[in-house]
Amino acid sequence: MDKFQVTGDTWESFITLQNRSQCGILFKVKCTSNARVEIDDCADILLPGNEIQVIFRKKTVSNARDQLMVLYCLVGKQWMCEGASAFRCWKRVKTQDVITKRKIIDIVNK
Repeated sequence: MDKFQVTGDTWESFITLQNRSQCGILFKVKCTSNARVEIDDCADILLPGNEIQVIFRKKTVSNARDQLMVLYCLVGKQWMCEGASAFRCWKRVKTQDVITKRKIIDIVNK
C-alpha cells in the first residue's frame, strides 16, 4: 500500500502493522507535519506474530500534501521482553547506526 484515501477536511484513519518474522521489529510512524497530522502511539516494539493498529488523524483544514513514513528495523531478544522501551531502543539504533528501512505512504484526499 502506497496511498491512504481519506475524505473531508478533518478525518481519522489507521494503519495496521504486522510482524511475520521470528524477530522483534522496532517501528516508528512519522508524518510530514505534527501541526496537521496527529499519530497515537507512534512507536513500539512489535513482537513476532503480532499486529498493531496505529491511529492517525488530520487536525486542521489544509490543502498541503501529507505523508506518513514508517521507519523500522529488526531487534534482538533483549528488546523482546515485557517492559522493553521503544524509546531506549530507538536511542540505541541512532547511536550505533543500526540499518533501518522505511516505507513512505501518501495521504490522498478523495
